[in-house]
Amino acid sequence: MDSLETLRLEIEHLDDTIQSSNDTTIESVRESLHRPLARLSPGLIKNTIWERHIWMLLHTMIPRWAFILTTTTEDREALIASLIGSSSCSEQLRSVMAQSSLPLLLECIREHNISSTTTSMDVLDLYTSLLKHFCSTTMMATYLRQAAGFTDRLSFCSLLCSIPSRLSNAYGLHQVYSDNDTLELGQPWYSDSRFYSTLTKHITVQVGLLCEYQKDDMKLDETMLEGVGMASELIGKMTRQGFHNTCLETIIPIAIQHNATHDSKNCSLVWDRLWTLCENEAPADKVYSAILDYLNKHVDTLRQQRTSSSNNDISPSSIRSSIKSMASTLSPILFTSTPSSRSASDVRIQNFLAYTLKDTSKIRLADDLVLRTIMAMVVHSTGLEPLEMDEVTDDRAWKLSLRTTNIVEQYLRNVIECWTDPVLIKQTSDSERRYMTTLLLVLFGYADSDMMEEMEYSTGILQGISTWFSTSDEATAKLAMIVAESMSLRTKNKDGAVLDFGIPMNQQLKDLKELALVADGLTKAVDDSSLILLPKNGSSADDDTDDDSDADLLGDGDQYLDPDVLIAPDDEDDEETSDLEPYPMEEESDDDENGGENADPKKKKARIPVYVSELVAYLKDQEDPEKLEIGLNAAEQIIRQNTNIGTGIAEWAIDIGKRLIYFPETYDIDNYWKLQQSALAALIVACPDKITGFVIEEFFSQNTSIGQKNVIMATISMAVLELSGWNSYSDKKNDKDVNLNMDMLDMVAPSINELAKPSKSGQLVFSSSRAQVEQKRQKGIVRNRLSGLAGPVFFFPLVIGWWEASQTRLRWMAQDPMLVERFIMTLNVIMQCASNTPDRKKIVKEYFDYALSLRYIPRLSSRILRALLLGVNTILHICYKNQTYLVLTEYTLELAGIEKWLEDILEMQQQDKELQQLAITLLVSIGQMSKMGPY
Repeated sequence: MDSLETLRLEIEHLDDTIQSSNDTTIESVRESLHRPLARLSPGLIKNTIWERHIWMLLHTMIPRWAFILTTTTEDREALIASLIGSSSCSEQLRSVMAQSSLPLLLECIREHNISSTTTSMDVLDLYTSLLKHFCSTTMMATYLRQAAGFTDRLSFCSLLCSIPSRLSNAYGLHQVYSDNDTLELGQPWYSDSRFYSTLTKHITVQVGLLCEYQKDDMKLDETMLEGVGMASELIGKMTRQGFHNTCLETIIPIAIQHNATHDSKNCSLVWDRLWTLCENEAPADKVYSAILDYLNKHVDTLRQQRTSSSNNDISPSSIRSSIKSMASTLSPILFTSTPSSRSASDVRIQNFLAYTLKDTSKIRLADDLVLRTIMAMVVHSTGLEPLEMDEVTDDRAWKLSLRTTNIVEQYLRNVIECWTDPVLIKQTSDSERRYMTTLLLVLFGYADSDMMEEMEYSTGILQGISTWFSTSDEATAKLAMIVAESMSLRTKNKDGAVLDFGIPMNQQLKDLKELALVADGLTKAVDDSSLILLPKNGSSADDDTDDDSDADLLGDGDQYLDPDVLIAPDDEDDEETSDLEPYPMEEESDDDENGGENADPKKKKARIPVYVSELVAYLKDQEDPEKLEIGLNAAEQIIRQNTNIGTGIAEWAIDIGKRLIYFPETYDIDNYWKLQQSALAALIVACPDKITGFVIEEFFSQNTSIGQKNVIMATISMAVLELSGWNSYSDKKNDKDVNLNMDMLDMVAPSINELAKPSKSGQLVFSSSRAQVEQKRQKGIVRNRLSGLAGPVFFFPLVIGWWEASQTRLRWMAQDPMLVERFIMTLNVIMQCASNTPDRKKIVKEYFDYALSLRYIPRLSSRILRALLLGVNTILHICYKNQTYLVLTEYTLELAGIEKWLEDILEMQQQDKELQQLAITLLVSIGQMSKMGPY
């Protein structure tokens, strides 16, 4: 018998002793833990007996002996060595051990939480401590250097990135329903923001170290390719999960620091390969979005200095030098390529530039500084050539290479096509027109005279300028004049004649025109102490403590805010400047109070706002209760008057929504709740695509109080009912207060078909499809405005928000059964109103999944159960009324699960007669459907 077989039998005997014996001693436990570690080998780790041994350690030994095993350093180190090996083991062996033990550890955490509601927190804490070692710097280096040996690398990367959600769920099951539950002030290491930032930092450090082993600056060797490939898979996974900004903010400072001390060619080769693979692993738009967000954040210092009150803080030349410095620093990390990968790099750059023309990116680009940095970074990435000595000027020392010229020219053509689009000129907002004009002028600065003349004759820019002039808007015409004058200046004839309209321009327009004259990326390099440089040590690897210790990887997180403190988001800093000291006040006369001759003009009664911008100004004035009351009373009317007229509501929607949600409750305003909810509902109806997502985000925010959450749910229900055309509700909403105590059941119970029944004598009483069609034709057909919005805008974001909140913030909602009930009833309202829309099938499927998942949460209140069963009733008797065949064929498994759940409710909820009656009704309905069977 060989030594491996002998060892296998020995380990099997030790494990069987621990599992089968009830009088196991600590000595036998320690023997089973320590003895197999003395003879580790790849053959043993790959044998099935090793997985069985690890499962015994995690599933049996730790729950029974957790306290004992954590008292000595030797035992703790033996536990860690059993999972990922010790420092004396080879990297290959540690990699194989981690691949084998990580799935078992995660599965063990899941099983203990499902099988037992009394799992000791000490056991869960020990699991968490062991899991932390899989994400250390040492293990990340092992993974990347041994990436070629992984059997299923994608699955392992997915497991690593799932650690935050798995641990949050595990702790949530124990803490959400605790009687003495309190929020921790610090975030644990497995919270999303801390974990993904730390994991990205370890990945970036190790990718940078891989550059040191690179010998050939033309191509990567096999080890490098596999290591960078695994790094891209991890970053791509985090990007898909929505942490692209976290990844980029962590990667860039480390990469800058590393590039400063290593061969730039090798580093550029590695970073180019990394980003190319990342864009294949995850949506490229998320990577581009993170780049824009990073630029927008780090030019903010320039933005503040340029707009400061003392206009001498920073000169235009310093701004240009700072932009060039940022561009030259970022280009080797984000876009610079080697000769062998230039074609692929050019495609990446062109895709990135195309993304800047999308509507989704314009929100982030607040001014010209980001656009200027983008173009400077692009030209530095694709290549520049020095000017001849006699061509060098104070503003220009470089020219575009042939490769760069082709990219800039194509991008300029695309921008001109967008800028001359009549839709942009006549139907978009001022901010969008200014954005496109700024981008066009920035590109003019990089185009030489030959390119400008080519654009003048081969594109429709001249005709586009005429279209801009044809508008009656003065601001639009001024932008067109600036473009025309800039083109004339860049293509001036031999006589030097330049077009000049002679219009008066403020400083902003002058700065805008200046963009066409100077290209930031082509300026001289200068040594200036006022340069704004990018951070190089924000996420340095040297900042870490020992990763293998039990200390947290990061410092204390931000403290949680009290959600019931009524604070307007823009007024949080007012406390710093408030003066609470008493001061003498003059006596007020009766004339002042009544608006007499000596009355203060500031105290005169404010007029009713007319425009949307005035409404926003009224709602912002938190110190003037009179303006707040007038604004709140006028809000709904102004919103409805401006609906489908221009872009005013869409542009101000977020500001109005924020002010209405966080409206101060310190003033006594008549019909406050009704006015607030009606205005918010009108806003959602006016622009559901723009505002609904923001409102839902505020609902799940920790800074929103319970009362505000109730208001949000009520207004979403009101808006959905109005969008769906429920005339019965729309006609009565002005006669009846829709307050926080409204009974959502009354809104769900009557079906749409019942509301449409004839009620007057003399009408048809027989069923005739022809007569019904004729009736509808006479009444006119009204489009259901909820179609296309019910699922993607309302229902799915609410459900997704619930699941995301369940990982970190579920305790906020679960502590208030009434709020959870209102949330579910809102889903019911949306589902009923969407019963005749294309989203019906997906919504019902999602609702079944949502309801069946909640059945496993312990101690659900009868109110929540009642709301969930009302949703099932809505599906059976409203959404799929008289459609038994569809219900049985499309939701067979779901109906079986609901039926079993209803039987459990009848057994457990014997005190609540109303709930029992509802469960019996649904059971009878499902039973009748089952008997009918498919047609």
